[in-house]
Amino acid sequence: MKSNRRRFMIGAGAALSLAGFGAGSTVVASDHSGLAFAEVNTKDEYVVLKNPAESDFDLTGYAIDFEANGENEQDRPFPDGTVIGAGETLTVATGYKDVDADVDFDSDGGLIRDDGSDVIAILDPDGEEILRSDDESHWADDSNEGEEQDESGPEEYDITITVVDRDGKPLQGKITLLGTEAEILGERELDEDGQASWVVREQGRYAYNIYEVDGYEPSSDDSSFEVDGDTELTVEMTEVDESDDEEQDGSSERDDDGEQNEEESDDGPEEENAADEDC
Repeated sequence: MKSNRRRFMIGAGAALSLAGFGAGSTVVASDHSGLAFAEVNTKDEYVVLKNPAESDFDLTGYAIDFEANGENEQDRPFPDGTVIGAGETLTVATGYKDVDADVDFDSDGGLIRDDGSDVIAILDPDGEEILRSDDESHWADDSNEGEEQDESGPEEYDITITVVDRDGKPLQGKITLLGTEAEILGERELDEDGQASWVVREQGRYAYNIYEVDGYEPSSDDSSFEVDGDTELTVEMTEVDESDDEEQDGSSERDDDGEQNEEESDDGPEEENAADEDC
């Protein structure tokens, strides 16, 4: 059970402190063994840190980087006085989703990709990485609590979609994967084999959107599929008959001409009648 739980809403440049610790608390920050990852939830945009040590851990001056393997600047400093009690956990949320978190950075947009490609890191006051979510040794070992621990971190599922024509020939274009909440998980270019891949950490119903495949359209309107493990999906595309479109365009032009000719024929008798009246 968590202790000393506080919720922070942090805007740009804001700094808040955590109060209420007893005078007898021992806070350490130099021993990084007192910190580990317990959970990374990509769907709800939060990270759970655990302090397995026998002393409290002070995160003052530390920061969390939500994309340590990317080019975007997504590091956020912890509020002054943020402490994880000995044997306790701390939930840190980006703020993009409504989560009951200890620290909430109140972000207007998502920071953690749902496909699980982002690496989360904890930075010490010197800006050095002391924890990375892609390092198995940086995850908490809860075996002493009688729970089975997956040392590789959260479970991941590979999704591979292959796009072909009716003869099985790979097609090129673009494809977007939609998540369980219909959120866009990432656009991909179909490779020479007509394939695109994603890594997700959530089971459930997904969907895809294929486009920019010249001369082809999906054979089915249903683009949803179920993910309960590694998933390979082949999508068949139907060649579009461009001659039908040309015939329809020609028919439209003839209709337009017909209306125009009819209008011109209507003008003829009116002019003749007018001439008769003048006579």
